[in-house]
Amino acid sequence: IKKKLLENEALTEQEEELKEKFFRNDKEKGLIIVNRRVDDYLKYKGFRVLVSDSEKDPVKAWTAYADRWRVEDAFATLKDRLGCNRIRCSDNKALQGKTFVQFIATGLSLMVRSRIRCYIK
Repeated sequence: IKKKLLENEALTEQEEELKEKFFRNDKEKGLIIVNRRVDDYLKYKGFRVLVSDSEKDPVKAWTAYADRWRVEDAFATLKDRLGCNRIRCSDNKALQGKTFVQFIATGLSLMVRSRIRCYIK
């Protein structure tokens, strides 16, 4: 960014955003990087480390992890929204109704997530 500015080249939109986010103008030194802003950004940016002793391909490993997470999320939904960790229903029909509604909602949620992934690609 500094090189482009020194050579009077136009900055792209992303470079403009970076300039606003991480640089400041100093009267003596000109445009300088504010390391504290960079450190804060990287501190809260987040990194994921996925360790696997069976899958070598990182994309396949990440996909498997995401699929497992969705299953865990579905079970958490059953526990939280329906109180399935302590099933308290007036009768079997109420329990079947609750479970069926949650099954439909979970299926729709998975379909929407899948379509969003396709549109992102």
